[in-house]
Amino acid sequence: MRRPAIAALLILLGAVAFALRAAGLEDVYRPTGDVIFFYADPYYQLRAGLYAMQSFPGFLVRDAYVNFPDGVGAVLPPLFHLILGGVGRLLGGDVAGFERGAAWLGPVVGALSVLPAYAAARVLGGPRTALAAAGFVAVLPVSVLSGRVGNADYHAFLTAVGAVWLASILVAVRPATQPRGVAVAYAGITVARTVVLATWP
Repeated sequence: MRRPAIAALLILLGAVAFALRAAGLEDVYRPTGDVIFFYADPYYQLRAGLYAMQSFPGFLVRDAYVNFPDGVGAVLPPLFHLILGGVGRLLGGDVAGFERGAAWLGPVVGALSVLPAYAAARVLGGPRTALAAAGFVAVLPVSVLSGRVGNADYHAFLTAVGAVWLASILVAVRPATQPRGVAVAYAGITVARTVVLATWP
């Protein structure tokens, strides 16, 4: 299978992944202009992300809202909150921009996840096998649910980072990988592991 065809199919799978995760948009963006986020957990990420946007590059170190009135030290590392805050600043730096970025982060990350899934499977099999793996990630219900529009939790983000980590490990241990490729793979492992530790303890 030629590279242009593979690239076209990966773009198509990314578009499918994005479209599936964007389903239910009308439940998130209400006619009143309100943005409704799903589930309970994302609201803590939203609180910490909004704080990071308003204090950028600062982040929440102690949270007075948890264990009120005494407060508690931040319960999660700050990277995901800084990403939410940074995206919010890029989209205007106000609450509306922050909500837009937070609502759409899951579908964007879900669409991009087909790439490391393809890369990991490509180490083990041919392009058709790798495309099948990417397609599986694009349509897997739990992946769609964790990355759907309006779900601002970190699960879709960590899944994508985990796929990069897995692809890097597989490239590093593949006997046919050249020394430069091994170095790049170990860099990928290091970055992915650092990102995970900076997002989830």
